[in-house]
This record gives sequence, C-alpha cells and structure tokens, in this order.
Amino acid sequence: MKKIYWNFLKSILGIMLLVILFNKLGFSNVYKILIDTSITHIFLAVLISISSILLGAFNLKILLHFIKAKISFSDLLKVYSLSWSIGLFLPGRIGDFSIIPLLGKKGLDFGKGAAISFLDKLITFIVLSILTIFAVFIYLPIEQAWIILIVIVSIIILTGLFLILDKGRQFIRSLFPKNLIEKFSGFSYILFDFLKYGKTYIFLNFLITILKQVILALIIYAFLASFNIYLSFIEILLIISAITIITLIPISVSGLGIKESAAVFLFGLAGLDKIIVAAIFTLLLIARYVIGALLIYFIKLEN
Repeated sequence: MKKIYWNFLKSILGIMLLVILFNKLGFSNVYKILIDTSITHIFLAVLISISSILLGAFNLKILLHFIKAKISFSDLLKVYSLSWSIGLFLPGRIGDFSIIPLLGKKGLDFGKGAAISFLDKLITFIVLSILTIFAVFIYLPIEQAWIILIVIVSIIILTGLFLILDKGRQFIRSLFPKNLIEKFSGFSYILFDFLKYGKTYIFLNFLITILKQVILALIIYAFLASFNIYLSFIEILLIISAITIITLIPISVSGLGIKESAAVFLFGLAGLDKIIVAAIFTLLLIARYVIGALLIYFIKLEN
C-alpha cells in the first residue's frame, strides 16, 4: 500500500512538473505546435520508441548468448517490450528490472537474469556518462561541470568496488533479506565470468548502446530540421545523453516531467526555441505511453 501511495505521489509530481513547464512557456504556444503535428512527426516519434526497444532487446541477446541462454529473439523481444512498457509506469527506470522475473518465465535463473540486466544497465550508464561529461563541460560553468564529473566517476568507481571486493558484496547482501539473497545465486559468478571471458560481448553491447544513442540523435536532428532548426549532430548526441542520465533520478514515474524539463533547459542553453523543444518532447512522451499501453495490452492478451 505504501509503494502504491509513493508511486501515486511521484505521478502527481511528474504531472505538476509538466504543468509548470507548459505554464512558463505558455500552454497555447505548445498546443499550437502540437495540433500542427504532421504524419512525419508522428512517424519519427514512433520510430524512436521502436528503435529503442529493438536495439535494447538485441543488446540483451548479445549478453544472453554468452551464457548460452536458450531464449529466441522473438521471445526476448516480447519480454523486453513488456518490461520497457512496465518501466513507463514506475519511478525512474526501476520498472526496467521487471525483465528479471520475466526472463525467469523463459527458463533463466533469477541470479543470471539479474546479472545480465545489471550488466546491460551498467554499460548503458557508462556510455551515457561519458557523453554527458562532454555535454556539461560545453554548456555548464566549469565549477558545476567538475562537480558533476566527480559525482559520475565516483558512482562508477564505487559500483565497481562494491562488486569486486568481498566486503563490498557482503555489505550489499546485508541490506537484503536472506531469502531474497538466495535468489541471486550465480549473480557474482556471471559478472566475473564476463570480465574474464566475455569482454567481446561487453564490447558489442557497448557498441550497440552507442548506436542506440546515435539513432536517437539522428531522429531528433530530423525533428528539429522539420522546424527549420539546425544544431550539430554531436551537440544533439551529447544533450540527449545528458537528458537520459537526468531521467534516471527516481523522483517521478519514468522521468515524467523531468525529461521534458531537462530537454527544454539543455536545448535552451544551445540556443534552441524552448517552445518547439517542449512540443517535440511532449509528442515523444505521448507516443511512448500510447505504444507502451498497446504493447502491454497485446502481449498480455497473447499470453
């Protein structure tokens, strides 16, 4: 009951952030752009979600291939699509980890599923962090940029130490009930196995993650160009990576309101029209939730 209460509050917070953003920019200004949305804009908005799902599933397939998990890509795509959709309705990207029990239904041990999911998220975080560091040094004051750099590097180092050192793993285990810890059997073994023998698979996952961001940046570039707004591809790539990092903060449901506000702020620093940016990311928001709801409905209906 308490979790439902907090999720409800975070949903309200996300909606409030959107209302504040639209109120600041002018509801009518954003609305005028949205009602003039073309089929091309809708196609681009849908393409972002579809490409994200396809490449996300492919990334997991690469890691699952290393541990010889017998899950077909079609089954994995359904599992990933459902997890992605569930993630839209939970704080931050916590819902993404719903893929662990979903993989379990396909025969993958909980510990192995947790290790694969965690490794995939860690690689994504590292890629986004690298790109975000470049972005903050370009757009933010040098003092703030250094603070963000120190925070990001510290998070990555501490995560590595907690996973590598025995005392670190013991501390993590002490935070969870014993019956839950038992479910994670094989988690550390899989991670160390990847570090010893699966570096190629990690590298491939790294490349696909970069490709995922590149495709997203290209689509945003096309969006902006349709409004006769031009920003260099590299700048767009860096900004959207920073936006994604910001939305990982679990203070609203799936970054609702945070992503849109961050986009307006960061693209505003690059000199773009804030109203057009708000309209674009509102359209992307609508497309995500429509696609997510449809995926949940049809996948559940099929099962």
